[in-house]
Amino acid sequence: MQRTSANPSTSFFGLIGFFALLLTVTGPPPLEADVSVLVPGGTRSIIARSGDPLEGGGTLRSNMDKIFWFPDEEDGHGTLFVNHEKVYPDGGLSRLVYDNGVITDRRNWLTGTHFNCSGNISGWGTMLSCEEYPPDGADSLGHVIEVYPSQPGQHVRRKAMGRFSHEAIIEDPVTGDFYMTDDSYTGVFFKFSPTYPGYLGKGPLFALREETHDWVRVYNTVESEEAALALGATSHPRPEGLVYNPIEDAIYIAVTGRLNYPSPYGYILRFDPRTQTMTRWLECDGVTLANPDNVEIDSYGNLLVHEDQYAEHIALFGPNELLLVRPDRTIEPILRGLDVVGEPSGLAFAANEKHFWINWMGGVAGSELIEVHMPPGWNSSQIGVLFDAPPHHEVFALVASPNPFSATAWIRGQTTAGERARLDIFDARGTHWRTLVDGVLTGGQLEVAWDGRDHRKRLAPRGYYFARLTAGGRTTAARMLLIR
Repeated sequence: MQRTSANPSTSFFGLIGFFALLLTVTGPPPLEADVSVLVPGGTRSIIARSGDPLEGGGTLRSNMDKIFWFPDEEDGHGTLFVNHEKVYPDGGLSRLVYDNGVITDRRNWLTGTHFNCSGNISGWGTMLSCEEYPPDGADSLGHVIEVYPSQPGQHVRRKAMGRFSHEAIIEDPVTGDFYMTDDSYTGVFFKFSPTYPGYLGKGPLFALREETHDWVRVYNTVESEEAALALGATSHPRPEGLVYNPIEDAIYIAVTGRLNYPSPYGYILRFDPRTQTMTRWLECDGVTLANPDNVEIDSYGNLLVHEDQYAEHIALFGPNELLLVRPDRTIEPILRGLDVVGEPSGLAFAANEKHFWINWMGGVAGSELIEVHMPPGWNSSQIGVLFDAPPHHEVFALVASPNPFSATAWIRGQTTAGERARLDIFDARGTHWRTLVDGVLTGGQLEVAWDGRDHRKRLAPRGYYFARLTAGGRTTAARMLLIR
């Protein structure tokens, strides 16, 4: 996740030269690290910062990265867990209790792990935290760590998922496989197929061979990348962010790129998990987007791409940004750093897409957890245009909140007034669970609750579900995570 100019496995040893270069080019940094919101009507506030006091003593660690959000049933309340990209034994996670814009409790949740970067919430409600840049010879580091949100310190190393520079992980909602990126200059796209659903301790590990659209089995899980490359797996210069798009049934991968090599600004890949086909979806030009890192997705299929520029590129193009990359490949900046040493590093949506949190890592004031509120419609059409301002036929959206949820999820959408609309719930394997709406939306707006039950009122098991809205020959979807 951190920017580097040398091999990522040794990047943190070259920070002195990195800062010297930046200060030479830009002069002294501002006194406070922060971001500006570039969308008219958007606001932001810092709700936590490294160095804040913890319950029981100590302070909040720096290098805050991936954010895991667990909402409570009461709106505006929940728990935020954050990764810490720090070397062993200072890596791990912290827990922050959130109450309507205020952090009411801070405490260490996990220590003794290494360079915890990105990750995801599993279909059964645990956190999958990825260890990046394992040192040579440290065979006990460089794994997916399964962390339990109910008991501090409770975690399991999932060694069957391979040892490499783990960056990001997602679950295929159709097959139950887990895809993983390898943040290395010869990074590989991995797949883990659990032998038993919901258990990550056993199963084969594979690496993608793009030319033949197939996967090679990796038996040496201790040196996973080296073994995969020897078997003909395809490599990319630093595959990092990873996200599943339920509208397209496709996976997007942010590749940061490498200085002084082809694609120094990086690119974004699109992988079709059904045909096993990888394509170069977007080439980064350095001007509008350089060195993509973390990535999230909204209900419109827009990518929220975090820049992590190399020092030379920051000198050319200015501070890192959070960018909205639409399905038509148009790009709009959303947030911009006010210093040149920090990077956006992890985003989590709250109850709706007008409200999210993002970390600003490695700034001159340390790491910050920033709460952002956006105006309605900020991501639905042209930036700054209100949700109800475009003609109705241009708006077609679906959002589910809270997400994850444990009892009830509200599903809200908008389409053309007077169209016949159908809203269905499917589980991750495509099984139809319930039809919530089947009729004409007089005003074009939809708001309906799903109580996590099927049409016979039976409780649905925990896991991923999709709300799918079909109207006027168009289809959109919102993914939900049920965590009973």
